[in-house]
Amino acid sequence: MKSMLNTVESFLKEIMKTIPDLITDIRWCYKKTIDVPLSWMEHWGSKMNVYAWNKRWRNREEGTGYGKRPK
Repeated sequence: MKSMLNTVESFLKEIMKTIPDLITDIRWCYKKTIDVPLSWMEHWGSKMNVYAWNKRWRNREEGTGYGKRPK
């Protein structure tokens, strides 16, 4: 019975974490989780920026930068 109690105590000591260790683990998980949606937003945001920039500066002859209106 004593050896079983020692085994349980040693197991609990291994799985118990201090609060700073827990905070570090939570931050690590958060960074890994948030990276996917942020990279997606960065990718598509860049594409929208290029689209808007090209649309704005496509009519340089007149100097307005906007496309010609259909007549």
